[in-house]
Amino acid sequence: MHSNRRSILATCAAGLAWLSVGLATVPAQAEAPMVRDGLFVSVPNPITSEAVNRIQAIVERAIKQENRGVRTVIFDFNPITKANEAEAGRPVDADSRDYGSCYELAKYIRQKSNNGIFTVAFLKAKVIRHSVLPVLACNEIIMSPEAAIGEVVDRTSPRPPDAETAYYEELAGPARKAIVQKMFDRNVRLMKGSLQQNGVMIDWFFDDRARNKKENADVINPQPLLEPGQPALYSAEEARRYNLCRLIKKSRQEVAEAYQLSPSSLREDPLQGRDPVVFKIELKGPVNSVFLERLNRRISAARSQRANVLVLQLECSNGDVVAAREVADRLLALQQTDGEKSPMQIIAYIPDEAPDFASFVAFACSEIVMRQAKTDEIEERQRTGQKERLLGDFEALVNDPNRAADLEAVRTNLREVLAAQGYPVVLADGLLSKDVVIHRVRGRIDATKRRLMTEEDYQADRQGPREWQLESTIKHKGTLLKLTPKLAEELGIVRFLIENRNVNEVYGRYGFDPAKVQEAGPDWLDALAEFLRRPAVATILVMLAIGGIFLELKAPGLAIPGIIGSLCVVLIFWSQWQAGGITTLAILLFVLGIVLLAIEIFILPGFGVTGISGILFIIVGLGLATVTRLPETSAEWTSFAMTLLRFGGAMIGGTIGALFVARYLPNIPYANRMMLKPPSEDSQGDDPLAVLPGAAQAAALLGAIGVTTTVLRPAGIARFGDQFVDVVSEGGYTEPGTRVQVIEVEGNRIVVKPV
Repeated sequence: MHSNRRSILATCAAGLAWLSVGLATVPAQAEAPMVRDGLFVSVPNPITSEAVNRIQAIVERAIKQENRGVRTVIFDFNPITKANEAEAGRPVDADSRDYGSCYELAKYIRQKSNNGIFTVAFLKAKVIRHSVLPVLACNEIIMSPEAAIGEVVDRTSPRPPDAETAYYEELAGPARKAIVQKMFDRNVRLMKGSLQQNGVMIDWFFDDRARNKKENADVINPQPLLEPGQPALYSAEEARRYNLCRLIKKSRQEVAEAYQLSPSSLREDPLQGRDPVVFKIELKGPVNSVFLERLNRRISAARSQRANVLVLQLECSNGDVVAAREVADRLLALQQTDGEKSPMQIIAYIPDEAPDFASFVAFACSEIVMRQAKTDEIEERQRTGQKERLLGDFEALVNDPNRAADLEAVRTNLREVLAAQGYPVVLADGLLSKDVVIHRVRGRIDATKRRLMTEEDYQADRQGPREWQLESTIKHKGTLLKLTPKLAEELGIVRFLIENRNVNEVYGRYGFDPAKVQEAGPDWLDALAEFLRRPAVATILVMLAIGGIFLELKAPGLAIPGIIGSLCVVLIFWSQWQAGGITTLAILLFVLGIVLLAIEIFILPGFGVTGISGILFIIVGLGLATVTRLPETSAEWTSFAMTLLRFGGAMIGGTIGALFVARYLPNIPYANRMMLKPPSEDSQGDDPLAVLPGAAQAAALLGAIGVTTTVLRPAGIARFGDQFVDVVSEGGYTEPGTRVQVIEVEGNRIVVKPV
């Protein structure tokens, strides 16, 4: 009855609170924080001593965490886990038969409840056997429509020992004692009466067998609620009717809304009581496929060293929606239990801003920490015309008419990421559309309920149930939603705001020792790519690539210049691909240029349009490998033109160098052994040197038969009488010593075939 009295007083207090809210002005309401911090804790089935210890560690860590201020803990007794996700995501029944472990958890929950922590039991399926005990220890019980509670014993089992049932009755309190007794004593005949306390009639339930022991009831319903015969299993509606359950809610989101908890409260402590092993990763550049690859490598390196906390310092922007969604999905997956791998806590630290696709990364993290600019910095930015740093600034994308088709894909994917983390999905509409109006509303009857709502939804409510009342407008028509650090914190999106840029302040908020935080920085692949992307190094690579390939074509058989040139080409494209260049088009243009140039050299006489086109395609291909998208502005075109000029100069330099080497290599000691040297003029016998023929001499060789003295691949040298002549094989590769016949002569170009 004392419990009922407290319930009545609480109801009256809630009514007064609602009345005061209704009388308050809108500006005053807007100043009130929308959410507060809380904690969801999954209670495993069955409840074991190990599970109790882990739950205690999770709760204690959250309560003691600096600046977090957790004072509401929701225990989920039917969590959805990886094990039961395959069954259409259905929660499992809670069925623990170990009284000792359940007693320890109930005792701990009751202790926290008595020490200022508000505890709630959330039931989504059956809770039976001794799993009922810690549920009763909570301050309040919330059940989903499919949930049920009871059957501490089954129909054939005897009543538990008095030592056990006594604690059930103690947790139930006088007003719920008979309700709970019916769960373990099948012989209870549950009756309902009414009792007047302080001028108010309240419900009072009792066992008909103890009618003579009841306190005087003013009215007794002669019809029993439950007859003897079997232990009770109460549905959600019955539990609420019997004052066992306070609310019926379908999901964690609705529970969090009922207690005004932040979206981040929905995500449980991924450490699960473990000591934190913290790694920091600094992320820069566009959010593209290369960004994802680099992130994956660093995460793998951190996980190999048992990391369970990642602090991602976000200094990135731009990119594409496909890669941004893949990055978000990767981060979301890390926060889930994956086989033997435990979930990770991922903290997004935004020292300046997280515009456009960087917001995908931030929203996919467990929590977000932003730096709040100091007053003088804000004033300086306003004075110089700079906008305030924001989370999720898509203004450039929205205002770009060439990317209008991307907006819907961005909106759809952003909404899905927000929903996965429990954030209001309406934020995506506000960030990407100037026409959307977003209100913050409060429940008209239940003032604890607050949410974000579009103008259309709000007007539909006004025409229908009128469940909501306007509290404030956070986005007006004609502008994009500006998620400033302060607003993001007020909406529960950002966990902490800090003033200093130093990441050590982030560590301090979470109780991490900065001396123990390790950094998963760039690996040797990133360092090599960064070195190769330097303009001077890239220019040298182009010179070596063009020079090596040209020298190999000019003097077939050297091999080493060709290998070096090919390696340089691979390094050029690989390093620029690491930077996110439009590599496919660049490679295709480069290969096309090489093919056209080869056709000009080996097939077509002279040097004309084909050769010039080949050179231009090579230069453009190399230039495109250095950019992330085609230039659009004049500044971008100027920069692109300078890159083309630099690479064009490198090609000229490489060609001149190759000609120089080809001219003097035969006269350099030791180095001349790398190539087949034609015989000298004064040589005798089988190795005389004849002066290479001109056009007239070449024409005279038509139909002549000779022997190859080098490999034809397809170019090489063949001997006709006492002359050694540069020839090209019609059939491709030809071994030395093969008899060949001249079948075609075009200028100085002599084509042969084996005979």
